[in-house]
Amino acid sequence: LPEGYAAPPQRNYSEKTAAIIDEAVRGLVEQAFDRATAVLERNRRLLDDTARELLARETLTAAELPAVEPFAAADDQVVAPVRGRRAPSAG
Repeated sequence: LPEGYAAPPQRNYSEKTAAIIDEAVRGLVEQAFDRATAVLERNRRLLDDTARELLARETLTAAELPAVEPFAAADDQVVAPVRGRRAPSAG
């Protein structure tokens, strides 16, 4: 194993239990995927507008985002940007 990684613990449950766990996890992942897809589809115009601005400018600050339609439109279908959170810094 790579440095800093521990070996996974020994599994002390049956194959049937493992299958039940796998199915439950699969359901959670599918729900999350469906929800993310719906958000992206519902906000496709915002995604396209923002991508266009990023291609033109390469970067956008949080202050510049409201200038991208439909951030300025206050549409209840638009997911509000998360304020106060920063993307992790590289390296």
